[in-house]
Amino acid sequence: DIAEYIAQEIDYRSRVAHEANMYAHCIMPDHVHLLLKLNEGYGKSLPNWMAAFKKYNSRIVSMVFEIKPLWQANYYEHIVRKDESLISIAEYIANNPVRKNIVSQWQEYPFSKIYYDAF
Repeated sequence: DIAEYIAQEIDYRSRVAHEANMYAHCIMPDHVHLLLKLNEGYGKSLPNWMAAFKKYNSRIVSMVFEIKPLWQANYYEHIVRKDESLISIAEYIANNPVRKNIVSQWQEYPFSKIYYDAF
């Protein structure tokens, strides 16, 4: 239920609030991967976006599911270089549950998604 909520929140922030252009995400039992680019009109930095995303979701998950804490204090970012392929990175992210032997193909995992229309 928590992973489904987080997936919906990622979609909302991308497709409704237009905060970021989302390329891929994978919600694993112990971590989350996001491949995104903040929209220019958003007007805040990635650290600000991450802080707001984590704070809001922590509050909701705490109230609904009575789970604390939800996130670690830090996060790790990787800036995509021009010579790196976004689709290759998206596929790497989506394949996380395959590498962890949860599923045999990433499409079988309900919390792994590539936003092909974003490329």
